[in-house]
Amino acid sequence: MILPCARPWFYSICLIAASILPVPAVTIGTGSLAGDSLFVLDATQSVSVYFLSNGASTRENQLYLQLPHSSPLLINSQTATPGDSASVGTFASGTELRFQNSVTDPLSATGFFNYFTGLPFGNADGNVHVSAEEFAGETLGNGANVPPGVLLKFEESFGGGDLSFDDLAVVVTNVYRVPSLILPGEVDDRTFRFFDEPSGFWFDPPSVEGFEYRMLTPGAHFTEIRFPVGPAFTNLYLSIGGDTFGPFDNGSDSHSFLMPGGVDRFRVIGINPPLNPNSVAFPVGFPTYLAFDVPTASFEMSALLATTVTTPEPATAGILAFGLLALAAAQRSMRGRRR
Repeated sequence: MILPCARPWFYSICLIAASILPVPAVTIGTGSLAGDSLFVLDATQSVSVYFLSNGASTRENQLYLQLPHSSPLLINSQTATPGDSASVGTFASGTELRFQNSVTDPLSATGFFNYFTGLPFGNADGNVHVSAEEFAGETLGNGANVPPGVLLKFEESFGGGDLSFDDLAVVVTNVYRVPSLILPGEVDDRTFRFFDEPSGFWFDPPSVEGFEYRMLTPGAHFTEIRFPVGPAFTNLYLSIGGDTFGPFDNGSDSHSFLMPGGVDRFRVIGINPPLNPNSVAFPVGFPTYLAFDVPTASFEMSALLATTVTTPEPATAGILAFGLLALAAAQRSMRGRRR
């Protein structure tokens, strides 16, 4: 059965590279998005946060700015009134803003867990804890006016909880959002397809023990891959043609691996323990950053079952060959790992 996610989004895209620069709005394929990142629109205007609701939560959700610098407390979900606002400050256009929600939680040894906008690698449980959507502006029931912006809705529970994403709702003004993760546009059994996606983003299917990546756009090639960071990614292998490279330890850091000349298919294996696509971690299973030799491309990822995956013993020559190909890139820490 094919489950389409035919929902187009329009964003100002930035290239995830050594620097981040906004470019005109374009269509970003058909996949749904998770963990959006926020960027400043106008350097002459202040960025502000408006409180909407706490969804009847009884925990304190305390919102701060984390990047480009930490801020004093902006919003406390238990003391704020709908329509209350706080100024975040002014920033250069295109500056990424990363917000932190500190949630009181008896499960934490420190008494609270921190959850962030952007990629979820910095979250206490590794899950996405915030959704983002456009907000057209509204006059609230108490008469407060909230201007247009980006609506952020946080899930406060460690491990995902009820996934209601309504425990803290705020509107951030003078920002635009871009996808940190692009999810499949089509799912057919254990194959996940992405259509007309931009080069230089993180792509995330449900995860199993390994994946085969296959280019669908004629003449296009994969030129770079970055693995995610986490305890399940400490013994990863990359298989290209008849050569196997690795193991790569991405338990605490991630690096960029180049494929000079490009390839039209490859495999990543060694995800251990396998990640369950039905767990609360979905949809953040095995996101990989991919670059192409064309601006946009369509490709698919086919899940590899444990019965079809054998941990390889790569030849020394293969390891040396890959080292020569990726030497320049292997020393670069992944800039997006905290996003």
